[in-house]
Amino acid sequence: MNALLSGLSINHVVICGLALDFCVAATAEDAMRCGFRTDIALEACRGINADQSALLQKLRSNGITLSD
Repeated sequence: MNALLSGLSINHVVICGLALDFCVAATAEDAMRCGFRTDIALEACRGINADQSALLQKLRSNGITLSD
């Protein structure tokens, strides 16, 4: 992902999808590690677990922006 997006001069990604607590979170964390400004569009996500509060706090503390 890093090489493709960097090659296209992309520096900001917005992520959404199913399994917020697995696939979406992992993709967002990878994007941050690669140096991309990273947002998650929460209104376009659904988690598997009912309570996402701990996950959302972890994502915020990692510098990921959560938008409604």
